[in-house]
Amino acid sequence: MRVGIVSVCVNIVLNLTLSRVMGAMGLTLATTTAALTGATLQLILLHKKDGLSGPTQRGRASDPHRNFFGGGNRDLIARA
Repeated sequence: MRVGIVSVCVNIVLNLTLSRVMGAMGLTLATTTAALTGATLQLILLHKKDGLSGPTQRGRASDPHRNFFGGGNRDLIARA
């Protein structure tokens, strides 16, 4: 929620400033910059919550049967 508010505020400020300087191209640049700012903030917050841990932290390096989401072929076979 906070990231969205920050992105909207960045978009408004940049729209007002860049539209006077660059016209319509300023609007597109401001919108793109605000979207990249929001995506970057979300990635930073996700990384702080340990949502982007590496393969050795999740145990994939020690278990070759695990896939990206933590499960593996053994999980699929055990469910069948």
